[in-house]
Amino acid sequence: MVTEEETPDRAGPEKGLERLLGRSVEAAPKHLIIVDGAIMQPIPEHPKRDYIFCLSTAFGDAYLFQAPCQVELENWVNSIHSACAAAFARHRGKTGTLHLLQEEIFRLEKAIETDYKLKHMAEMQQSVVGDSDARQQIANQVIQWEENLERLHCEQFR
Repeated sequence: MVTEEETPDRAGPEKGLERLLGRSVEAAPKHLIIVDGAIMQPIPEHPKRDYIFCLSTAFGDAYLFQAPCQVELENWVNSIHSACAAAFARHRGKTGTLHLLQEEIFRLEKAIETDYKLKHMAEMQQSVVGDSDARQQIANQVIQWEENLERLHCEQFR
């Protein structure tokens, strides 16, 4: 954790670097973040810093972290994705994580395909229906399928 104030009891060459940077680095963790169902992604377009990545939790919280280099950034992203996959497998009570994840991805792909087809059929039906109430109902269904498709794509990405 990086703080803006200098720790008075630190000694050694690190203190000079801390004075130059105007901050100190504490090794002890201060927070616990639940990563079950989280999404990790690099943020290469950050305006002021390099090697930034974002952790978005299932609770809707987003955390930005900075890695010291590109390799470390990729290691963090891969490690957290692996931990989430293992936690997902443990919740399901199975030991074959790879097999379980393949089944889940297949299920999600089928659900996405089905919802896409239903949305497409509703859009086609909407173009031929003349009644404004029926068109509005179909439009509401299309919006619901779009939201469901977005949710499924996020789940698939996780």
